Amino acid sequence: MFRRFRFHLLATAVLTAIVVACTTPGSVGPKEEPPAAPEAVIEISPPSGTATVPVVITLDASSSTGQLATYLWTIGGAEHSAERTTSLEITEAGTYRVQLNVTDNHGQAAESAVDYVALAPDDDGEPEPDPDPDPDPDPDPDPDPDPDPDPDPDPDPDPDPDPDPDPDPDPDPGDPPVAVISLSPASGTQTAPATVTFNAGGSAGQISSYQWFVNGALVSTQASTTQVLTAAGNHAVRLVVTSEDDQQDDAEATYVVLPAEHQGEQHTLTPAEFGGFEVAIQPVGAWTASPGAPWLSVTPAAGSGGPATLQLSVNVAQLTNSADTFHTDLVITDTAGARTDQVTALLPRLAGLVPVERTGLPANSTSSVPITLENEGSTPLTVSLGLQGSGGVQVSLGASSGTLQPGASQTFQLNVTCLSSTATYSGTLTATTNDPRMETDSAAVTIGCVATSEPDGFQITLVFEPGAFTAEQQAMVRAAADRWEEVIAGDIPNASELHPSIQDICMQYISWSDVIPPELASLSGFDDLLVTVTLYEEAGSVLARAGPCGVVGRLPNHGNVMINTSQLAYMTTTNSLETVIIHELGHVLGIGTVWREAERALLAPDLQHCNDTSLNPQVARTFAGQFGTGEYQGLGGANQPPVQADCFHWSEDRFQSEVLTPYITINPSGNNHQPLSRLTIGALHDLGYQVDYTAADPYALPGPGYEHGAHEHGARTFAHSDPLIIRPELPGDD
Repeated sequence: MFRRFRFHLLATAVLTAIVVACTTPGSVGPKEEPPAAPEAVIEISPPSGTATVPVVITLDASSSTGQLATYLWTIGGAEHSAERTTSLEITEAGTYRVQLNVTDNHGQAAESAVDYVALAPDDDGEPEPDPDPDPDPDPDPDPDPDPDPDPDPDPDPDPDPDPDPDPDPDPDPGDPPVAVISLSPASGTQTAPATVTFNAGGSAGQISSYQWFVNGALVSTQASTTQVLTAAGNHAVRLVVTSEDDQQDDAEATYVVLPAEHQGEQHTLTPAEFGGFEVAIQPVGAWTASPGAPWLSVTPAAGSGGPATLQLSVNVAQLTNSADTFHTDLVITDTAGARTDQVTALLPRLAGLVPVERTGLPANSTSSVPITLENEGSTPLTVSLGLQGSGGVQVSLGASSGTLQPGASQTFQLNVTCLSSTATYSGTLTATTNDPRMETDSAAVTIGCVATSEPDGFQITLVFEPGAFTAEQQAMVRAAADRWEEVIAGDIPNASELHPSIQDICMQYISWSDVIPPELASLSGFDDLLVTVTLYEEAGSVLARAGPCGVVGRLPNHGNVMINTSQLAYMTTTNSLETVIIHELGHVLGIGTVWREAERALLAPDLQHCNDTSLNPQVARTFAGQFGTGEYQGLGGANQPPVQADCFHWSEDRFQSEVLTPYITINPSGNNHQPLSRLTIGALHDLGYQVDYTAADPYALPGPGYEHGAHEHGARTFAHSDPLIIRPELPGDD
């Protein structure tokens, strides 16, 4: 719009200038009649050619027809208003081109245009009347009363009848004017909308009038004027000057307005917003919106001006499964320039469900089967689990829904109750998520319970490295294994149920040589647990190392105990070897090892805190199993039993002399027994063993302020090493 124009709300127009509208048909459906085309009707008050400047005119589009959505008034090629009714103050006489563009709700458009003439103060469009009319029709208003006047009261003695003849009957007109255009600021330096001063002060000659044109439309009749060029691009500027003797000259220039550098915005869409995400824009003039990827749709994609709201939607079918974050540009272009928005679509991803299989559970028992779900995507994953199946085992879901942050996991539980007989359960676990690419996933569930009929109970088969141990030492180790056979009351699924590749890997792990020796190869049919006892050498005070070999979700069938040769004689002479091996075999059975399986969810707050002792060190690490916690509370403890920060042992500070704490003090006299408590037996029960609580040693929790009693002279305190854990995978597993 022109800077000199001011807007006012004025009365309804009294003169209507009606121009037949040009229309563009909208889209027509196969069974719909096309909507009536709109019609743009201009009403201006006061009428053209009736008012002198300065004058305020009213522009009214109320008589336009159709279901109109937008209006756009343009004066002399410059956008003026997007209102249905507006006003314009004209301060300079001249002819102004008034144009109205309208668009209806169906996208059909129409336009009309008229010329409006504003008069100068002394120009009303009619011949100027006689300022002093004489009512007397006599052409001689002052007749001479002297009938015989003296024709020459002062005769000129010069007989020449032409005392002052015109020396130049056809005078030469003055020099023609020269039009000179000066534009400030310079072309190509301003972005839209640009405010530019047009100055004709450098023009030469006796100039009586000036006319400035922009893109063919008259915009001013002043020697200097300021205009606002709203659109980016090249604008044709023309100056016409007229001299007092009606000679003319003109000059032309091109003024370049640069596109405006609009600041782009960031838009992040999650699945809940894929159906519609609103973006508000304030375009200058006609505009378009263009997405940069086929998965992004924009409605509407174009408009004629004024504020608008874009609806962004995501076509999920265009999103690949190879990524969870997608980026593209949204370019919004109007008459002033363009802006580039960045649009990001984020998706969750459920790590594929794996079949759930747990067999060999003892009859007349209850247990929990963990199911761990992980979100591998870029936005929170909501998941809801369902279970359907049948069989002679009672299986149900605990908590069945949750929200997982990107990169996080959550463990759900299947509650299993085995009845008195051998039975199986077969079902399907279904996960429903907010990932639109894969809203559901499923996996088979197989649970088996076995009625115990073998009278021999749990067996630990020991194989000693040939030539490494004396008969006395072997007897001490055998006594430790017998102690655990008293505690564990029932069989576990045998190693024969394992995949042959797993059996080979575990046999190699527990071997004392590079190849599986005959002493082990001949024991492929062993019952329950096979443990090798071997030697190794390590400087320092480490007594022994031990750990199981097995697959996640099963109790171990293979284990290895390695005794440090530098401490073996000392443990033998102090009668502490049996107690040390009870501790190490506890690790083979699963204390501090199998209980660390994330799927079992037996540690709190989680395994991540156990693996990183610097993570929230003020948060206590505890054992969360049902039976272990119950036995701890039965001893007088509160809440869950604490474990060491790395979760390999019971807490030394809380349990002191219990056999599965991390320290042992060896007295030279040989009195080195440490109790195997109901707490540890309860933890084995949580791991899935059938146990006999009556086999526990007497044990009481240390009271407040408890301190170890005085040790014998020469007593030494040793720290047990961290256990070893081997989890082989089948060939070809990721």
